[in-house]
Amino acid sequence: MYRKLQNFGRKKEIFERYVNEEKIIDIIKDLNNRQIYSPGYYRQINTKRKQTYTNPYNWTYDSIITILHNQGYCGDAVNLIKKNNLRNKNKIILENKYEPIISKELFNKAQQIL
Repeated sequence: MYRKLQNFGRKKEIFERYVNEEKIIDIIKDLNNRQIYSPGYYRQINTKRKQTYTNPYNWTYDSIITILHNQGYCGDAVNLIKKNNLRNKNKIILENKYEPIISKELFNKAQQIL
C-alpha cells in the first residue's frame, strides 16, 4: 500500500513541476537520478510480469506525457468507445468517479500547456 501511495505522490509531483514550467527532460533526469521506479517497472513488480527491466529507473518522455494526458488522475473515469477493435475519438467520461490524485484545475493547466 505504501508503494502505491508513493507512486500517486510522484504523479502529482510530475503535474506540479510541469505546470510550474519545468522542462520534461529535466523532470526525467531528476526522477532517474533520484532512482524513482519507472511506470513500466512499477507495473512489473505489482503484476509479476515476466518482462525484466535492466534499468528500473528508466523514465522516458513518453512515460511523462502519458501521465500528463491521463484524466483519471483527477478522479474521472474515461472509456473509449471501440468500433471494430479500432479506437475512435468518442469517449464516455464519468466525472468524479474516483478519489482524485490531483485537482481538475491542475490537470486542466497541464492540458493547456501540452
